[in-house]
Amino acid sequence: EINVLHPFRLGSGLAQRIFFEQLALHAGYALSWQGIAVETWKQANQSGAMGDLSALQAIFQKAISEARETE
Repeated sequence: EINVLHPFRLGSGLAQRIFFEQLALHAGYALSWQGIAVETWKQANQSGAMGDLSALQAIFQKAISEARETE
């Protein structure tokens, strides 16, 4: 639902990814967006807005790892 807010005409996607990265770090995890295509991310968000979270869950399972002490 964060994506639905879309507060900026340009840059909402980047702001959203930075927010998720910071949220994850505070919880002891790291996010890596490498290997996640922009179109895949967009489609997952569209599906999520319609109630199907499976694509978003798959993306986060791929992107999340435990944070190292230096992060």
